[in-house]
This record gives sequence, structure tokens and C-alpha cells, in this order.
Amino acid sequence: MARVAIRSVQSGKYLSLDGRGITTSAQGGAGTAFTQTYIGDWETFILHTLPENIIAFESAHFNNVYLRLVAGNVAQGSLVGPGGGKVNGQWGCASREKFHIKRADGDKGKKGIVGIESQSEPGRFLRIQGDANVVNVQGKMGIMEEFEVLIVSA
Repeated sequence: MARVAIRSVQSGKYLSLDGRGITTSAQGGAGTAFTQTYIGDWETFILHTLPENIIAFESAHFNNVYLRLVAGNVAQGSLVGPGGGKVNGQWGCASREKFHIKRADGDKGKKGIVGIESQSEPGRFLRIQGDANVVNVQGKMGIMEEFEVLIVSA
């Protein structure tokens, strides 16, 4: 399985997941998603490919802790000013820990730029506002929802 880092195109920052203390499944998830300027242990994920073009991101540092996205107040197709919902970690991989990769339109897509869309809540995308260290959710794909998924090791 490939180890990857998720880099925001807009800010150049990397998604980081603090999974300390996560040892059981929690209703609201656990841990903290934030941004970092480098690729370290917390910024490295194991990319799991699942049936039907579904993927999951498991922390390479925190065993069995997966990236989790909940849309909350973010409606599909809407643009919520500061974003919304919640992005954090979860013990194990259930519905909110699964994603689709959506290629960006035009030249950006040709350069490997993608959106990371929730599988359980279609049309909701991972969002990073790097200047404010905010990781949350948006209802459509724009500049803060564009990423490069970089292979760190195979």
C-alpha cells in the first residue's frame, strides 16, 4: 500500500492528523485535523483502495486511525463562506472514513489536481484554509478543495 501526503494547492500546506489517544470508535470522531508546512509522520497516510473506486486514508503514525469527514451544516452544491462540518479522525474505517477522488476540471485535472469527496455525503469536499489552519468541509469544489496526493513511499 502506498504512503501518501495530501497537499493543498491553494496554500501549499499539508493535511495533518493528530490521532493521540484514539483507541476505540467514538460517535463524533476524535483527534484533530490541522495543517503543517512539511511532511512528517502525522502528515503521512496509508492509501487504502476499496471496491467501487472508494479510498480511505489511514494515519501512517496512529494505527487504525482514519481520516473522517462529516458535512454537518454544509449542503451539497452550497458554498459556505468559512466552510463547515467537521474533519477529524476515527478508530476504524466505516462510512464517514471513505472518499472518492474527483479530478479537477481542465488543465488542473491534467496536472493531477483532485478533490477529495465524501463517499457517505456526496458533493461534500475536504477543505483546507491554510492561512487560518482550518480543515473542514465545503459543498462544492473550489480552490480550497484542490489537492495533490503525493506518494511518499510505496
